[in-house]
Amino acid sequence: MNTDKEAKKRNETKNNIDKTDKNANGEVKNTEEEAKEINAENVEVLEEEPEQQIGEEDGLLSLEEQEKLVQEKNEYKDRLIRLQAEFENYKKRISNEREKDKKYGAESIMKCLVPVLDNFERALANFEEKTSEEDEVYQGIKMIYDQLMDVLVQNGLVRIEAEGNIFDPNYHEAVMMVEDEKYSKNVVVEELQTGYMLHDKLLRASMVKVAK
Repeated sequence: MNTDKEAKKRNETKNNIDKTDKNANGEVKNTEEEAKEINAENVEVLEEEPEQQIGEEDGLLSLEEQEKLVQEKNEYKDRLIRLQAEFENYKKRISNEREKDKKYGAESIMKCLVPVLDNFERALANFEEKTSEEDEVYQGIKMIYDQLMDVLVQNGLVRIEAEGNIFDPNYHEAVMMVEDEKYSKNVVVEELQTGYMLHDKLLRASMVKVAK
């Protein structure tokens, strides 16, 4: 009896071992099949990736795309050249305007002061007729007039010389034609009102008499 029981247990144990081996073999086979599938997929990926990488690294463009890029580059270059030219013109214009403002900025005040100079000259001429040049009032007015003229001349005021010169319509305004044997034709005989310039710009023409 004991021998039969022991034999039966040995058979059950052997069957269990065989089943375990079969299950293990099945799992091994499954694992090997899965491993083969994974390796096959990896091989396909490795075969595909070099082509994709080569395409991305080379960055090859079609002829149409290359022509478009060249056209865009030329357009940007032309725009840059135009902008540079416009900026250079702008700098020149600003520089000229600043120079002009510096040179002629005092034009309005000069025009206002010219009649003041006329009044000084009339006052001095009146004193010369009635008193001597040694008169203290005359000396005071003359000193103020000279100081004012010095300041104006330093800032670009120029007196136009008229009497004895050929009449020039750009600088002289003829208000009278006279016969005078001392002067040739078209020569300024007398200056009635002094003319002035600011640097090379006319402020006021001289009012003159001209010989016929």
